[in-house]
Amino acid sequence: EAVDLARELLEFELTGYVRGADGSLQFNDAERRSLGYVEVGSLGTALVLAEFARHEGWAPADAGIPDLMRANGPELMVQSGLFRGRSGFIAGLASLARSGYEQQARSFIDRHMAQLGLHEIQTPDGGLHYPGTRNYKLSSDLRTGSAGVLTAVAFAEGRRDNWLPGVV
Repeated sequence: EAVDLARELLEFELTGYVRGADGSLQFNDAERRSLGYVEVGSLGTALVLAEFARHEGWAPADAGIPDLMRANGPELMVQSGLFRGRSGFIAGLASLARSGYEQQARSFIDRHMAQLGLHEIQTPDGGLHYPGTRNYKLSSDLRTGSAGVLTAVAFAEGRRDNWLPGVV
């Protein structure tokens, strides 16, 4: 069954995670760095575990959602994107808050919302933009740019019911 296969794959993925000094579980990217993003990292895994808990009542023995969430509070964040940046942390943590993890998520959400300004680029005409992948140019797309930031903020503030199709 697809759910059993998904469970096996998730357990396999978790074997590649490392535990930080703060107790966080972090995706270990080729022994070079640990990642917490939605696309690649602890937050994406936490979202999947929350879905398993909600629909299947299952959780792996050695990995809890709070442990994965601890990896989502870094002050330094290079990008603002939805899949690999600060706005993804905002949206993903807001999803987990709505799934019963409000207490653990709230301080991280507030921190990331307050620090979004570090990524803003204001144009002379008063426009507000966010750079895309690697901050090379301004981007308006959902995955890496301003549309994703706007979507994440609107979701976290309760002005949207979802931030990605199938993710509440």
